Amino acid sequence: MIVTLTMTDLESRPSTILSSAVLIRARGATFDQSDKAFPVYPNGFTILEDLHPHLPTTVVAVYDIPRSYVHGARLRIEDSQLLIKGLSSRSYGYIRLRI
Repeated sequence: MIVTLTMTDLESRPSTILSSAVLIRARGATFDQSDKAFPVYPNGFTILEDLHPHLPTTVVAVYDIPRSYVHGARLRIEDSQLLIKGLSSRSYGYIRLRI
């Protein structure tokens, strides 16, 4: 599954998001990003993606998902600041992909 994401840091200082904080949830399973986007797409979602205040950043993320799991899949975004600090993240949100 190929997902194009446009992310904007709404804070007043730069931040970083981990690719492992942007997951796909489908039918009770969780899928993380494949590294296949790195060599193929010039704007592939890297392991650490820097975001600048109020400046949209568009990246391409590739996920290996069984075809039967695609319908109804949701994007799960976790609070990467908690992950960077080594804490377990409980703060997350979902985006329905409408596939």
